[in-house]
Amino acid sequence: MTDHGGDTGKDLGDGIMAVFSGVKAGLDAAVAIQQAVDRHNRTGGEALGVRVGLSTGEAFFEAGDYHGDVVVEAARICALADGGQILATDAVRFIARRTDHRFTVLGERDLKGLPEPVLVVEVGWDSSRESAPVPVPPRLADIHRAAFVGRREEWAILNDRLSDTWAGNRHVVMVGGEPGVGKTRLCSALAASASDLGAVVLYGRCDEELGRPYQPWVEALQYLFANCPADLLEDFLDEHHADLHRLLPDVAPENPSPPLVSADPEADRYRLWAAVARLLAHVSTQTVVVLVLDDLHWADRETLQLMRHLFSLDAQMRVLVLATYRDTEVGSDHPLADLLAWLRPEPRAQILSLKGLLRDDIVDLMEHRTKQPLEADGRALATALWEETDGNPFFAGEILRHLSETDAIAQRPDGHWVTQRSLDLELLPASVREVIGHRVRRLGEEAEQILGVASVVGQYFDLDVVAATAGVEEDRALEVLERASAATLVVEVADAPGRFAFHHALIQHTVYGGLSVTRRERLHRRVAEALESLCGDDPGERVVELARHWGATAGPTDARKAIHYASLAGDNALSSLGPDEAVRHYSQALDALDDVDDVDERVRCQLMVNLGLAQSQAGDAAFRETL
Repeated sequence: MTDHGGDTGKDLGDGIMAVFSGVKAGLDAAVAIQQAVDRHNRTGGEALGVRVGLSTGEAFFEAGDYHGDVVVEAARICALADGGQILATDAVRFIARRTDHRFTVLGERDLKGLPEPVLVVEVGWDSSRESAPVPVPPRLADIHRAAFVGRREEWAILNDRLSDTWAGNRHVVMVGGEPGVGKTRLCSALAASASDLGAVVLYGRCDEELGRPYQPWVEALQYLFANCPADLLEDFLDEHHADLHRLLPDVAPENPSPPLVSADPEADRYRLWAAVARLLAHVSTQTVVVLVLDDLHWADRETLQLMRHLFSLDAQMRVLVLATYRDTEVGSDHPLADLLAWLRPEPRAQILSLKGLLRDDIVDLMEHRTKQPLEADGRALATALWEETDGNPFFAGEILRHLSETDAIAQRPDGHWVTQRSLDLELLPASVREVIGHRVRRLGEEAEQILGVASVVGQYFDLDVVAATAGVEEDRALEVLERASAATLVVEVADAPGRFAFHHALIQHTVYGGLSVTRRERLHRRVAEALESLCGDDPGERVVELARHWGATAGPTDARKAIHYASLAGDNALSSLGPDEAVRHYSQALDALDDVDDVDERVRCQLMVNLGLAQSQAGDAAFRETL
């Protein structure tokens, strides 16, 4: 109230009275009060409800207090309000009619101590939105545009964890489930809510078959340094750059100190993990950090070890980690299984297993798309979709698009869904992969070819690589990808012009699985050649992609290329303190040696030595036999 020019009178014990020189100032103060209390309630404090009443008229000041009917009116109207409500007299509404405040007439009320009824109005207000120091990462923002329905129990759990994080505690929530069940969508909803409160939201994902050590951590922290205010991390970077250099070589202060290199890789890894923990703790002194780590079923062991290190520390930090994984792909020998077992007894950890949506949720999903309540035909279709997909929202959406594209269903001009003919559920595609295959083929042969090339490149792919591999002009390839985007098969990556991604990993897997073995091998070779042409003599970070694509081809020349790039990828992983990934790459190179005649045994010897060193650093006892 003071910030808006209010003159506070005597202490009322359970309230405050203030007098303003103008009606707008009083209204602005009332709205600011409710927004501040709402923000407090949403950030983990004990829930409060504050009532506000406003009146306008003449008041006189005597003996240190204000008097008059207007004071009585304001007090009586305040007593009528509920917690979180602002009530006012109609005179306030009349004077403020040209301001941006909103009013709803509630009717006349009898007020104790006043001779006549008073017309009372309610003042509308919206929850405040804090300015987050870092914008929501584009991938999460894109996902957040999709409908979010159901998940009431899971949403309550996540909000409780977020509230306790605002109170100063670390938390991790592991969100498991089958492909397409909505794991990342759930996390994106909470991330958007946290960002509205002023939290820093970060995002990192794991890619299938692209073994880059600490990949989701690198992506998330690179985004933090690229988008946060300079003064937030300037002092931290000056002090800790040397420890972070292995993880973020492109992030450096103006006068960087030389990177620390020791003869003890285990000590180097510990310093790196400690530096990441200190970085997150440093940011969390300003606001909460929400870190989304996506697709951990594809994570390297180092990524999971860093996550475990973060939650084994005693230091207090306001950090909430949301991690998604496909529980159908995590067997007992998977490194993620060890982390899950370690987290289960942890009070700061929660493991959620998402199932399909409820039938009413599928109805809500369809109504969200149509912006109309469903009629009988629409509800019957929603029930059929629920039964056919077990409530999987991605599967339901794909079948709904398939039915629409084949004119089995349509939307009337008023938005309602109707069946164009008798809907025989036995004629529905046998699986979502069949649905996706139909939808790709409907775009035409050229689109099917270009999407096939893209599926070989990976879930994320660049326009120039796809065009060069397919042997078409980039503009032509772009036209095809834009049509595929309109069909929600691919999406354009918001912060990277020329870069696209399949709308879901299942779409990429389906298109890739539709290629013959010979076609895949030929395309892998052409992708590898296109990457070599684009990279020149310095493959940089794309060395892992080159190793993967050359490794998927056949022939002595291809095998030598595979050995070369897999060896380079292993060297890079080892220097980045990722010994598990180095083991994988060196093993891949050694396997490729079997396809080469007249092997130079010095090459095999060096690869065996490197593999032994990597195994040693990874804690694998087999390093003795290897060496």
